[in-house]
Amino acid sequence: MSISPIYLMMMVISIADAITPFSTRISESSDLR
Repeated sequence: MSISPIYLMMMVISIADAITPFSTRISESSDLR
C-alpha cells in the first residue's frame, strides 16, 4: 500500500489550513506576553 505524494501533500495542506488560525492566535498571545 503506497499513498501518492500529491494526495499526501493535499492532506497536509488542508490540515495546516484548518490549524493555521489557532496557531496564529497562539503565537499572537505569546507575543503579547
